[in-house]
Amino acid sequence: MQNPHVVRNLIDYAAFGRSESFALRLVEAAVDGRPFEHPSVMNLPDVSPVIMGQSELYPHEVCGKVEQFIGCKRKCKFCHYSWARKYRGPAGDYIQTSVAASSPEITWDRLRGIDRKHGRIRSALDGFSQRLRACYGKRITRSDVIGGIEHVGSFGGTSTVLAYNISNMPTETDADKKELYATFAEAQPKGRVIVVLQSTPFRPSNLTPMQWEPVRLAPTMSDLSAQVIVDRPNLRAMHSFSNEGPWSHLVTVVAERATAATDACWEAICFAPKLQSNPAADKVRRLSAHFDLASYLRKYEIDEPHPADFLTSFTQKEKLRAVARRMRAEAERTSADV
Repeated sequence: MQNPHVVRNLIDYAAFGRSESFALRLVEAAVDGRPFEHPSVMNLPDVSPVIMGQSELYPHEVCGKVEQFIGCKRKCKFCHYSWARKYRGPAGDYIQTSVAASSPEITWDRLRGIDRKHGRIRSALDGFSQRLRACYGKRITRSDVIGGIEHVGSFGGTSTVLAYNISNMPTETDADKKELYATFAEAQPKGRVIVVLQSTPFRPSNLTPMQWEPVRLAPTMSDLSAQVIVDRPNLRAMHSFSNEGPWSHLVTVVAERATAATDACWEAICFAPKLQSNPAADKVRRLSAHFDLASYLRKYEIDEPHPADFLTSFTQKEKLRAVARRMRAEAERTSADV
């Protein structure tokens, strides 16, 4: 969580970023009833300026392993981890982490570099079309999508690729969606490949160039859960069984863009009996009937005050704004051609 407004009256301190260097001292001060001051700690309920903790590798072994890197050099425009964590690690780029020996997680552009069969691979596209991916920081072409699927299928047998995606991106259109479906259909792997498209709706993460972008609750990707995109003997592409609905999407956006002026809306989300008793499909409609949701969903001007202006990181705010302006202009320019 990057915005403490919704819990500021329930907790004493909020620590931002890496806190290993001071966490014990913070707990000791809290137990003793002493105040604790640190640039990355917010003494609540007062919401005050705070700096995301500086990125340093954790120096101690955990389960026999020492942390090798933090942060990321790729700087996807929507990624809090990239913009709030300074990259520390080896000279080489981040390629892969192992969730399990048989289920690696690997960036899509490196799929064609794997040298053996894996039953299950986790990767990410983060945008329905080449245009969207390019605008928002994922340099994955249609050729990369096809080549990755075909390479995964080159080892024979059946392999599954869980492809994480971001839906409801700013400027996204039906044409963008159709492009990905058509791209999947072009792949011709030798072995059988099952692609499961897990689409999470876009959230404007604080401290990123996309923190000013608008949120769209529709179209609802949960309506497409388990629907098949391509079905052939060598390739089955389908939507995940558990795509997220608009209610949980809205609740998390409200939490990230909350201010003291929006307490009543959050109180209703958590405790209003009539709202709690309704199915999720009706909750957005009922909440919007009593509260103006525009402050959470709207596009912010890049130079206007932002709900999370109390946050800073190693990336200067002027740099974030400069990247955001270029990104927004490119997205709007290219969307006109779709």
